[in-house]
Amino acid sequence: MRTSQQHLFRQTRRLLPLIILSVAALSLGVCSRGPDRIGTNYASLADLEKAQQQAGYAKIGTFGNDWPARIIEVTRSRDRLTFARQDGTRHSYNGFAGHTLKMIRLQGRRAEVIIVFRSDPVQPASQPPHPAGRGESPVRVL
Repeated sequence: MRTSQQHLFRQTRRLLPLIILSVAALSLGVCSRGPDRIGTNYASLADLEKAQQQAGYAKIGTFGNDWPARIIEVTRSRDRLTFARQDGTRHSYNGFAGHTLKMIRLQGRRAEVIIVFRSDPVQPASQPPHPAGRGESPVRVL
Protein backbone atom coordinates (compact mmCIF):
# COMPACT_ATOMS: atom_id res chain seq x y z
CA MET A 1 0.00 0.00 0.00
CA ARG A 2 2.83 2.35 0.73
CA THR A 3 4.22 2.13 -2.80
CA SER A 4 0.85 2.98 -4.33
CA GLN A 5 0.61 6.10 -2.14
CA GLN A 6 4.13 7.12 -3.15
CA HIS A 7 3.25 6.55 -6.81
CA LEU A 8 0.10 8.67 -6.45
CA PHE A 9 2.10 11.42 -4.75
CA ARG A 10 4.67 11.45 -7.57
CA GLN A 11 1.90 11.55 -10.20
CA THR A 12 0.13 14.41 -8.43
CA ARG A 13 3.38 16.32 -7.97
CA ARG A 14 4.18 15.97 -11.66
CA LEU A 15 0.69 17.15 -12.67
CA LEU A 16 0.53 20.02 -10.15
CA PRO A 17 1.65 22.76 -12.60
CA LEU A 18 -0.96 21.61 -15.10
CA ILE A 19 -3.64 21.57 -12.41
CA ILE A 20 -2.70 25.10 -11.30
CA LEU A 21 -2.78 26.41 -14.87
CA SER A 22 -6.15 24.76 -15.48
CA VAL A 23 -7.66 26.31 -12.36
CA ALA A 24 -6.23 29.72 -13.31
CA ALA A 25 -7.65 29.46 -16.84
CA LEU A 26 -11.07 28.49 -15.50
CA SER A 27 -10.98 31.39 -13.03
CA LEU A 28 -10.15 33.87 -15.78
CA GLY A 29 -12.95 32.49 -17.91
CA VAL A 30 -15.47 32.94 -15.12
CA CYS A 31 -14.23 36.42 -14.23
CA SER A 32 -14.25 37.64 -17.83
CA ARG A 33 -17.92 36.84 -18.39
CA GLY A 34 -20.14 39.85 -18.62
CA PRO A 35 -22.04 42.12 -20.97
CA ASP A 36 -18.87 43.51 -22.57
CA ARG A 37 -16.65 40.43 -22.90
CA ILE A 38 -14.59 40.25 -26.11
CA GLY A 39 -16.24 37.81 -28.49
CA THR A 40 -19.77 38.28 -27.14
CA ASN A 41 -22.36 38.47 -29.93
CA TYR A 42 -25.38 40.76 -29.88
CA ALA A 43 -28.32 40.44 -32.26
CA SER A 44 -29.30 44.12 -31.94
CA LEU A 45 -28.50 47.43 -30.32
CA ALA A 46 -31.47 46.88 -28.00
CA ASP A 47 -29.90 43.64 -26.71
CA LEU A 48 -26.55 45.35 -26.03
CA GLU A 49 -28.27 48.33 -24.37
CA LYS A 50 -30.31 46.06 -22.11
CA ALA A 51 -27.19 44.17 -20.97
CA GLN A 52 -25.33 47.42 -20.29
CA GLN A 53 -28.29 48.93 -18.41
CA GLN A 54 -28.32 45.88 -16.13
CA ALA A 55 -24.61 46.54 -15.49
CA GLY A 56 -25.32 50.19 -14.57
CA TYR A 57 -24.49 51.92 -17.87
CA ALA A 58 -26.50 54.26 -20.11
CA LYS A 59 -25.91 54.77 -23.85
CA ILE A 60 -24.60 58.21 -24.82
CA GLY A 61 -23.31 57.64 -28.36
CA THR A 62 -23.78 55.38 -31.39
CA PHE A 63 -21.70 55.02 -34.55
CA GLY A 64 -22.84 52.50 -37.16
CA ASN A 65 -25.76 50.11 -37.36
CA ASP A 66 -24.70 46.67 -38.63
CA TRP A 67 -26.34 43.93 -36.56
CA PRO A 68 -25.76 41.21 -35.48
CA ALA A 69 -22.31 42.19 -34.25
CA ARG A 70 -19.51 40.75 -32.09
CA ILE A 71 -17.51 42.70 -29.48
CA ILE A 72 -13.90 43.11 -30.62
CA GLU A 73 -12.69 45.89 -28.28
CA VAL A 74 -13.68 47.56 -25.01
CA THR A 75 -12.06 50.75 -23.70
CA ARG A 76 -12.87 52.25 -20.29
CA SER A 77 -11.86 55.62 -18.91
CA ARG A 78 -12.79 57.86 -16.00
CA ASP A 79 -14.41 61.29 -16.59
CA ARG A 80 -13.47 61.55 -20.31
CA LEU A 81 -12.88 59.21 -23.25
CA THR A 82 -11.14 59.56 -26.61
CA PHE A 83 -11.10 56.97 -29.40
CA ALA A 84 -10.73 56.68 -33.18
CA ARG A 85 -13.05 54.94 -35.61
CA GLN A 86 -11.69 52.59 -38.27
CA ASP A 87 -11.80 55.43 -40.81
CA GLY A 88 -9.47 57.48 -38.54
CA THR A 89 -12.10 59.92 -37.27
CA ARG A 90 -11.31 60.82 -33.64
CA HIS A 91 -14.07 61.32 -31.08
CA SER A 92 -13.89 62.70 -27.54
CA TYR A 93 -16.40 62.61 -24.72
CA ASN A 94 -15.59 65.25 -22.08
CA GLY A 95 -17.43 66.64 -19.08
CA PHE A 96 -18.45 63.36 -17.46
CA ALA A 97 -16.90 63.93 -14.02
CA GLY A 98 -17.81 61.12 -11.63
CA HIS A 99 -18.60 58.65 -14.43
CA THR A 100 -16.79 55.74 -15.99
CA LEU A 101 -17.06 55.92 -19.76
CA LYS A 102 -16.95 52.81 -21.90
CA MET A 103 -16.49 52.48 -25.66
CA ILE A 104 -17.56 49.10 -27.07
CA ARG A 105 -16.37 48.38 -30.61
CA LEU A 106 -18.24 45.60 -32.41
CA GLN A 107 -17.80 44.05 -35.83
CA GLY A 108 -20.95 43.53 -37.87
CA ARG A 109 -21.14 41.59 -41.13
CA ARG A 110 -20.00 44.58 -43.21
CA ALA A 111 -18.96 47.39 -40.88
CA GLU A 112 -17.86 48.36 -37.39
CA VAL A 113 -20.32 49.51 -34.77
CA ILE A 114 -19.23 51.67 -31.83
CA ILE A 115 -21.45 52.31 -28.84
CA VAL A 116 -20.41 54.64 -26.00
CA PHE A 117 -21.81 54.24 -22.48
CA ARG A 118 -21.49 56.13 -19.20
CA SER A 119 -21.83 54.68 -15.74
CA ASP A 120 -24.34 55.88 -13.22
CA PRO A 121 -22.85 58.83 -11.31
CA VAL A 122 -20.73 58.02 -8.30
CA GLN A 123 -21.80 59.65 -5.02
CA PRO A 124 -19.02 61.78 -3.47
CA ALA A 125 -17.55 60.22 -0.33
CA SER A 126 -18.61 63.26 1.73
CA GLN A 127 -22.29 62.76 0.78
CA PRO A 128 -23.26 59.09 1.10
CA PRO A 129 -26.69 58.20 -0.25
CA HIS A 130 -29.42 58.62 2.35
CA PRO A 131 -30.95 55.23 3.20
CA ALA A 132 -34.53 56.54 3.22
CA GLY A 133 -34.17 58.26 -0.13
CA ARG A 134 -36.00 61.59 0.36
CA GLY A 135 -34.43 63.05 3.47
CA GLU A 136 -36.60 61.12 5.88
CA SER A 137 -34.93 59.26 8.68
CA PRO A 138 -35.28 55.48 8.37
CA VAL A 139 -35.54 55.17 12.17
CA ARG A 140 -37.47 57.41 14.53
CA VAL A 141 -35.83 58.20 17.83
CA LEU A 142 -38.32 58.87 20.64
